[in-house]
Order: sequence, then C-alpha cells, then structure tokens
Amino acid sequence: FASTQNDLLPYSVQSLSLASSYPSLYDRHDKTFVRHRKFPSLINCCTIDWFQPWPEDALEMVANKFLEEVNLEFEVKTSVVKMCKNFHTSVTNLSDRFYDILQRKNYVTPTSYLELIKTFKLLLGQKQKALL
Repeated sequence: FASTQNDLLPYSVQSLSLASSYPSLYDRHDKTFVRHRKFPSLINCCTIDWFQPWPEDALEMVANKFLEEVNLEFEVKTSVVKMCKNFHTSVTNLSDRFYDILQRKNYVTPTSYLELIKTFKLLLGQKQKALL
C-alpha cells in the first residue's frame, strides 16, 4: 500500500494546486485572510465549472442500469430510456442557449440525470400502486 500511496502523491499534488494557492488562509494577521473576511463571496460564491457533457451511450447505459428492476415491458423500457436521454440532452442544450442569451449558468450534472431517473421510478411506482 505504501508504494502505491507514494506513486499517487505526484497526482494528488497536481490536483491540489488550486487549494495550495491560499497557504496562509488561516493566519489572522495575513493580508489574504483579512481580504477574504472583507469579501466572503470570494470563498462562498465561487463556482468551478468541471462538468463535462456525458456521451449519449453513457446516458443510455446508466438509464438501463437504474431501470433494470422496474416492472415494464422491454419496448416501453426502451422508450423510457430514450425519453430520459432526450430530457437530459435537451436541458443541456437549453442551458447553453440560456447562457448565450442571459450570461447565466445553469449546470446540468450527472446528479441531475440520476435524480430524473429516480423521480421517474418513484412516480411510476406510485401510479402502479394506485392502479392496483
């Protein structure tokens, strides 16, 4: 384990280069700390855009995996997967248009896609129970 940990150290240091750009953040007499106390939004309201769009085949595979236990016919399940994929890609495209027009970001994340599938499963289960 130790050799693996030492092998990963250079990659960890590269990943943390942004965090190390504020080395004296907790020194109360340092100018950087005082500046951040005067403008807390520099810390609290920063957003880093690390989200990359998912390829369509990945969206399909994830939807198929999360809908495995759903009690639907194969054709219907295939249509549901296409619908989820279409919802996600269309919201991503509309978010890009939203940014072009208003210069405001709307992030469509993998969590958004998983929440869409989870909500569909929840509503489907509720409707199926109501019919029984």
